[in-house]
Amino acid sequence: MKKIISIFIIMLMMLSSACPFAFAERNEFTITDSSFVDVSEYCTREHAIARFVKTIGIDCFQADAKILDKFTDRSKISFNYVDEISGAVSAGLVSGYEDDTLRPQAPITRAEALVMLNRALRETELPERYNIEFEDSPAWANRAINRLAAAGIVKGYGDGYVGAYDFLTEEQVNSLCDRISKIAGPAGNFYDYVNAGWLNSVTLKDGQYIYSETERLTQNISNELSDIIFSLYHRKYNDGETFPENSNEDKIIQVYSAAANQGFREKVGLSPVKEFLDDIDSAQTVDAVIEVMAKLEQNGFDTMLPFGLDINIYDSSEYIVSVSDCYLGIDKIFAEGKEPEKYYDVYKEYIEKLFIISGETKETAEKSAEAVAELCHTLALTKNSRDNQGALTAYATVCDMKKLSVLYSNIDVKKYLENLGYKRVPKVMVYDWSGAVAANRLLTEENLSAIKAYLKASVLDSSALYLTTDMFNAYGEYQYRIFGDMNGAIPSDYDPAIVQELLGWELGEIYVNQYFSETSKKEVKDMVSEIISSYEKLIIGCTRMTPQTRNRAIKKLKSMKINSAYPDNFEDYTWGDAALRPTAQGGNLMEYKTLYNRSYHNHCIYLYENKARANRGKWVMYPQAVNAMYDPVSNTITIPAGILQEPFYDVHATKEENLGGIGAVIAHEISHAFDARGSQFDENGNLSDWWTEDDRNGFELLCKKIKTEYGTILVGDDFINGEITLNENLADIAGMSCIIRLAKADTLNLDAVFKSYAKSWRTKTTEEYQRFLIQADVHSPARVRVNRVLSNFREFEELYNILDGDGMYIPDENKIDIWK
Repeated sequence: MKKIISIFIIMLMMLSSACPFAFAERNEFTITDSSFVDVSEYCTREHAIARFVKTIGIDCFQADAKILDKFTDRSKISFNYVDEISGAVSAGLVSGYEDDTLRPQAPITRAEALVMLNRALRETELPERYNIEFEDSPAWANRAINRLAAAGIVKGYGDGYVGAYDFLTEEQVNSLCDRISKIAGPAGNFYDYVNAGWLNSVTLKDGQYIYSETERLTQNISNELSDIIFSLYHRKYNDGETFPENSNEDKIIQVYSAAANQGFREKVGLSPVKEFLDDIDSAQTVDAVIEVMAKLEQNGFDTMLPFGLDINIYDSSEYIVSVSDCYLGIDKIFAEGKEPEKYYDVYKEYIEKLFIISGETKETAEKSAEAVAELCHTLALTKNSRDNQGALTAYATVCDMKKLSVLYSNIDVKKYLENLGYKRVPKVMVYDWSGAVAANRLLTEENLSAIKAYLKASVLDSSALYLTTDMFNAYGEYQYRIFGDMNGAIPSDYDPAIVQELLGWELGEIYVNQYFSETSKKEVKDMVSEIISSYEKLIIGCTRMTPQTRNRAIKKLKSMKINSAYPDNFEDYTWGDAALRPTAQGGNLMEYKTLYNRSYHNHCIYLYENKARANRGKWVMYPQAVNAMYDPVSNTITIPAGILQEPFYDVHATKEENLGGIGAVIAHEISHAFDARGSQFDENGNLSDWWTEDDRNGFELLCKKIKTEYGTILVGDDFINGEITLNENLADIAGMSCIIRLAKADTLNLDAVFKSYAKSWRTKTTEEYQRFLIQADVHSPARVRVNRVLSNFREFEELYNILDGDGMYIPDENKIDIWK
């Protein structure tokens, strides 16, 4: 019967221009007069569309009934289908016909229905399980039908035909919806089910490589900070208002004035860094270069000898001189990645441009850039790997001066420390032993010219945004070739960002006074305390831990400090009395930047000489940051004001929505206290093994399972790196365990919690940037952070009736239970 109808329709199309068909875009058609064929057994257009929309999730579509007024036969749309049909029209699933009709009561062909369905699933990641092509698939529908066939949503009649022009039956709609629900909908793909409308509406702009809720909030805050800057500037120069010398407002105006006056920046040119470049050129021996390195480090330029002050991770009450990462130029992820030659060449060409801009000939610049790239590549390959599970004792070594002198056998390390300002140093913390060994090996007279070129590259690279347009453009092109960022940007686009980099705390204080409330600060702090209490109950019930380890874990949890929204005293974080020289007197951006770095360095020297106790609760994140963090050395969780906005937090939202948003973020950060790295620190922030041997072995087996499970997830053409994402995946799952427990204890609506969680992480990226993230990001991609996390929980499975074969289904043996 189906094939007879199909052939009959095709014959009518070929033989008569007066036949009862109305053609629409892409040659789609439907019958308008049912007198030729008995259509009572077939599904109407409105019913099929409504079923598809409901199955995928009505929340994915923006329903506004007014959009239906444009159709002359709007009155024929069944009342029960208005929301679904208006959502479908708004999303572009169906556009109607040339005569302004929608024909809701007419039957719909399989080809029409499949094209509409494919449009509805355009942002849904469909699997490619089958390789099927149908003989009767028309050209205008071929791509859509093939995509759905590859996913197993449409299977045809089993004889090579899909019945493209057959009318769709109720039975076939049911079959399609059953298959859709296993791939889309809450049971098939929860992330897409919740976020499809948002994903459909977001279009990446030229040069934009990522867009997410955090990106949106960051941009909004950037605009608000810009408004603060522009307002202060206007108040001084247009309204004649005066601000106290060296006040936050005065400093902001000074830095912005220096940044925004591009003509002045061009006039100043590279003179602010000429002293440093000349010092490097003048050094004729390695010993002389080492002296220059000390000066560069004091002024904030990275070298091969990155000594600074840090909290001692073995005794968090004291500060210790430490050795961290040197200037690499080429990051380790690029040096070891899939295309190391590409990134090597891109970096080399960038440095060559900087050398030419600084006055070198092309021949000399090319030779120097090659030496720099080779040296950076060597250092990058020797840097510690990002093993998120390995014992930190393998990466953090405390040396006395005798051992340090052996490590840096090619230099007088005691003299270098004295040049930095650190005298009578009894011990030093080395965080990257292999990197230090490689640096020492390179510090020889035969490498003198390469070392000098390397230092000049570091100075020019870190100064590029602060100097001339040519420098800015070279940096912008480099970023674009690596990340797809800054395409078409001009220096003035980054003026507010430069102000924030140098005056982040000063701007942050004004920001929270204008845009944040003390009430929200307290509410979030109370939420953190509530989540910590829920964690305590999870730990008490964790049979994987022995009582001894459980008690220490609870002690650590109860000792955790909370930084909510913003610091109580901003004066502890600003520049203090460091005054800026106005541009009229020769002040410039690089002078401000080096002044800031020298002020910080001198403060560190002061703390060290006076044997100050380490400030373990000090904020290390600007209050305007759209982020959150856990610091194991201080055992502190920080939730800045910047992230306390919708969709993460809204004072007017329900408790469920806030729990699924900022609550999940807070619980995630707390979980880092017990991840593969955080679990190595005790309640005081000291690196200490407080686990029993059996408990530690059991925990390592859990970590191994997490790495294995995530390592089998394919994103595009790449598998997730289960090793580098271990701690973030663990924290995602552990945090959600806490939120579910808390929601159930308060008999809250879990559906709202889960949907809020999914909305928080919605993200759109270019394919190129997604490939970069798979290599570099310690977080799993957004879709995985939602779907793989929620699939572990029986509460989620039961709520959405998820069964074997559904996209969100995970067998019990593959589920991950952190608090078992």
